[in-house]
Amino acid sequence: MRRFFRSQWLGKLVLALTIMSSISGCWSSYEINNLAIVTLLGIDLDENGQFKMSALIVDPTMMNSGGQGGGKMESPFLIASATGTNLFDSIRKISSTIPKKVYWAHLQAIIFGSEAAKDKMIPALDILARQHEFRKNIDVLVSKGKASDIIGMRPNLKSDMGAEIRGIIRLSPKTSLTMVSDISRLTQDISSDRTDHITGEISPSMEKGVEIIKSNKTTSAVSIRGTAVFKQDHFAGWMDQKETRGVLFLRDKVKGGIAKVPCRRDPSGMVSLQFSNVTTQKTPMIVNGQPEMKVSIDVKADIDEITCPDFHLSTQEIQYLNLKLKEQVIEYVEKALQKGQRQWGTDIFEFGDVIYKRYPKEWAKLKPNWRIDGLKNMKVRLDVSAHVTRSGLISDPLQAEESR
Repeated sequence: MRRFFRSQWLGKLVLALTIMSSISGCWSSYEINNLAIVTLLGIDLDENGQFKMSALIVDPTMMNSGGQGGGKMESPFLIASATGTNLFDSIRKISSTIPKKVYWAHLQAIIFGSEAAKDKMIPALDILARQHEFRKNIDVLVSKGKASDIIGMRPNLKSDMGAEIRGIIRLSPKTSLTMVSDISRLTQDISSDRTDHITGEISPSMEKGVEIIKSNKTTSAVSIRGTAVFKQDHFAGWMDQKETRGVLFLRDKVKGGIAKVPCRRDPSGMVSLQFSNVTTQKTPMIVNGQPEMKVSIDVKADIDEITCPDFHLSTQEIQYLNLKLKEQVIEYVEKALQKGQRQWGTDIFEFGDVIYKRYPKEWAKLKPNWRIDGLKNMKVRLDVSAHVTRSGLISDPLQAEESR
């Protein structure tokens, strides 16, 4: 038990030192004992359509003390909530009830509840972009439920939920199942007449089929998969993991991830392929006055796992894997185009930006009708090449010798 409390105390001390080092270099620095540091912010709407803000706040002095007088350890974290006619009103209400300077520069992420994202995301981002206390590289996420439900969850491997969510975001490129944008990127896309904005979906992990067991009990955890998609100033809808991966292929943002291919002889087994290098090139064309887009995608992948019975790596097997990998990539992209381009008419693929850079004069004529039906009617030509390049340290799956 003593070892448990000691490890808890050390973890809290490390976080406190990290916060102190990030604060000490600021020109407008404050004494750390006088700060209430916000690490996570949730934005919802109440039943009257007003902003309801939830802030996860850490008291650094409590993290250093390790408890009061050796008695029961008190949590250094608290959640402050306030409702206001606008976001700034909510911020001021929280500041007026905390007996310390509310410090926003260590904020790890901002989470919008679904209703707030649909109706109030742009005015909220406008305030966040204007205030100097909010860094412009703070990541923004959207929940299908209430943001306050995520704020109130307990971390599993980090000291607080802000750090836990930040860690998941940093590792997300390795799976290519989501795309998280920060304040700077979102405000840039919102102001653009050529690109629409998109960011990651956050949800309880159980909703994504992931169960976390801690101390022999199922515990709450978060998952960041899929995306929330917007069209100009309104919410367009949700994209699942496959559709999101298609968007990432089209935007040349695939940095990792797994594709599963059924075995050639026995579809009950699978070959897992790890994306090792992906490059995408978009080439715009004007044909008879109408825009067209050629998308060339080159995919290289390594064999990660084989569960096929009697599998032997051969030229024929490699050709089969190449073909199936190509088909999967086309499926990802087609799903994304079907929903994003043809159904919603939202340019999260940066097609308009590519056309503008190649044909600025033609774009001036296309722009007024682009988001009405110009994008929806544009022909997209896909050219996908896929190559399985490596099989790992062994070529065939391990098999027990039957004579034993």
